[in-house]
Amino acid sequence: MNTSNFFILALAVTTSTIMNAQNAESLNLITSIKSENATTVKLNLEGKIETEFWDKDYISVEIKVDDNINEYHISSHLAKEERFKLESIKNGDQLTVTMPNRRKFVTVNSKPYYDNLTFKLLVPANTKITKNISGEALITMSK
Repeated sequence: MNTSNFFILALAVTTSTIMNAQNAESLNLITSIKSENATTVKLNLEGKIETEFWDKDYISVEIKVDDNINEYHISSHLAKEERFKLESIKNGDQLTVTMPNRRKFVTVNSKPYYDNLTFKLLVPANTKITKNISGEALITMSK
């Protein structure tokens, strides 16, 4: 193989590797939850939940989306269609946070779309975090 053919082959392999690495990139979304004077915030979310404390009086939520399609633009489009939108419902002293649009079945090019979410929560320092029997995270806010 002469040098120019080898160079072209190496360039094609490198370009293909870079394109595949870009397609496998996870989508990260950031939003916040205001407690609306609730003493308890119940997170009814499916996925891994990580928590850290910080000095703000609201909850920051970073959502990392990994999916079986491995196409960043697909998850990005679904985010624009509000698939990953958090909704809050206040009932007395409890605020329940859900992601109802995630329950909708989605196909991409006749292939089922599945996602795995990781929630990284930054919660006020004056809170207590527990999990109930069904695995929902409960954040108790001190006043």
